Amino acid sequence: MSAMDRKARALCGILLAALIGLSFLSRRGFTRTAAAGYLAALWLFVTTALALFGTWRTPAASAYAVLALAAALLFGTRGARRWARSSPPPASPSRSPTRGAGCRTRGRRGRGSP
Repeated sequence: MSAMDRKARALCGILLAALIGLSFLSRRGFTRTAAAGYLAALWLFVTTALALFGTWRTPAASAYAVLALAAALLFGTRGARRWARSSPPPASPSRSPTRGAGCRTRGRRGRGSP
């Protein structure tokens, strides 16, 4: 088993333990605390996974948008704004020759500018 597999197993084990603890909190009547803990654990999981296994420019960084959506479902608009502010800013898109500033298309076939 490689070092990367051990890190992944440890990270998933920690998340699973946190979710089990949060489910007990929720069953005891602390639903808002459990929801905040769930979002915090998921945010920590995504951040740690990106730091260990990938970079911020990978498509996995879009998981922060999922966090904001989950916060909106759990806490409403105010909660979504709070969690969206806690995520890092998006990486600037790289410039490619096909998507330059002067590239304009017209119509469905992608014909050049007139």
